[in-house]
This record gives sequence, structure tokens and C-alpha cells, in this order.
Amino acid sequence: MLGIFILLIIAMLLVVKFCKKALKIVLSIIIILATLYCIAISVDMNRVNSFREPIFAIVKKEDDSSMKTIIYQGLGYEVRMIKDVTEGKTIKVEMYMFNKCIAGAIANTFVSTVNNEKNTEKIKWNEITEDGVNEELLFQHVDTKYLEKISTLLQSLSAEIAKKEQDDIDFYLSGGWYKYTLDSPQFNEVIDMGNDAIKPLYLIIYKSPNQGSYEYICAMALSKLVDFDDGTDSWSTSKEFLEKFNQKVISSER
Repeated sequence: MLGIFILLIIAMLLVVKFCKKALKIVLSIIIILATLYCIAISVDMNRVNSFREPIFAIVKKEDDSSMKTIIYQGLGYEVRMIKDVTEGKTIKVEMYMFNKCIAGAIANTFVSTVNNEKNTEKIKWNEITEDGVNEELLFQHVDTKYLEKISTLLQSLSAEIAKKEQDDIDFYLSGGWYKYTLDSPQFNEVIDMGNDAIKPLYLIIYKSPNQGSYEYICAMALSKLVDFDDGTDSWSTSKEFLEKFNQKVISSER
């Protein structure tokens, strides 16, 4: 966005210096409007990244469920926000332009199905160091039985969501996949595995070259199982989650 501002300033200087008066006025107005538009987008992107409602967009659609989905329509962009009405908390917010997510953040939401009996032992992360991840050590600490089970469950969930989004445009536009994931038996079965699921989930995200819905759902599950702080550690992709998680582990070891 900063690059666009610089280009607009350069364009303005060129117009002032080389264009005739009438053309200069027209082009100056266009550049000023473009600058204001970029400022509006930049402000709303910043608000979205910090879990706040956009101020240059109006409410286009809103449902009445306890996990409320609100869609804001701006000029050339759309913001989708999911709120937990019962707790008064924003769960997820994303900003889209040309059907591509350009900004967003997700909160860590407590899932009541966590198997506390399997979470009594504190997980140690000797695999994560300032020099990177020790893959050999990570593989040693991953139970392949759980890895295969988790992979099967969450891949099936991802495919299920993709089909539902394809068949139901309202489900796709409202971001209904998020609540669908939290309520799904596949996701909750993984959460119920407790600590046994943590290292396999980490390995899936770490080794995957992709950042699609499957990896995102894995990151959601891992975020909940390790109680990732939603106040300072918002993330929008699985790789971003992994980077922030690694930083947090390294910081706690110091």
C-alpha cells in the first residue's frame, strides 16, 4: 500500500509539471480520489487485522444466530466478520478484494470437547530452536497412528466444506465454514485426542507446501490444543501461525 501512495505522489508531480491546465485539473482530481480510496482501504485493512469493524464499509448482510456472521460491503472490497454473540467476542474477520483475502485475523476460541485427561502432561518443544526445526527429532515424537487418523479426519472435513461452499453460495459468502468446522465431528474428534494430536498437527502444517483450508483447519486445531493466546497472536494463514508459534516457544525457553 505504501508503494501505491508513492506512485500517486509521483503521478501528481508529473501532472503538475507537464500537463496543460484543463488536463491538469482532471488528472489531479482523479489522483486525489485514488489517493483517498487507497487511504480508506488501508484504514479498513488495519482495522480488520486488529479485530475491529471497518468504517468505510456498510453492513450488507447479517444473520441472527448465536455465532453471528456480518458481511460489510465497501467500494470494491468486502469484509466478513464472525462474532460469538453469547460472549460478545469477535472470532474471525477477513477482508476480500477480487475474491482474494487481503487481510484478516482469527481468535483462539475455547472448545469444550478437549479431553483434559490427555492434557495433563506439559508438551516440550525441543525440536524448535533459534536455528530452525529439528525434523529428525520431530519425526521421533510423532505417533504415526495419530498422524494418519488426523490427516484422514481433517482432509475429509476440508473436502466436505469445499463441496458445501460450491453447492451453497450463501454458505461460501457468509464464511459459514468456520462455525461448520468448530461443530464438525471430525474437528472435535481431533481436539478430543488432546496432547496426542499436538505434534502430528504441527508436523502436517510444517511439512505441507500449501496454505489451503486443510492446513488452516489443522492450525485451528493446534491453536486450541496449545492454548495459543488470542490477544497478541492473531494469524491469518497456517504458515503465519507456525511462525508465531515457533517464536513463542523460543521466547519461553529463554
